[in-house]
Amino acid sequence: MNEVIWKYTLSITSGAQRLEMPQGARLLSVAEQAGKLCLWAMVDPAKSHTTRYVEVTGTGQPLDAGINRRLIGTVITDDFTAHHVFER
Repeated sequence: MNEVIWKYTLSITSGAQRLEMPQGARLLSVAEQAGKLCLWAMVDPAKSHTTRYVEVTGTGQPLDAGINRRLIGTVITDDFTAHHVFER
């Protein structure tokens, strides 16, 4: 198994976002890069792909109750807006 790190660009929008990535991918971190919100994951490109879901929300924004979430990280952009990225 040869793992590599892949980057995924996220939208700053409410609701779940679909990401197609190899099975067993480990979500590592999120950050702003060149004005875009990005997520990095350790993946094995040889594995078949599966759908994963992430959600981006701002501080003070409501979250739907009853949905299990795991925080990947928080990104503060140049305009001092905080974007919290969760896996659902």
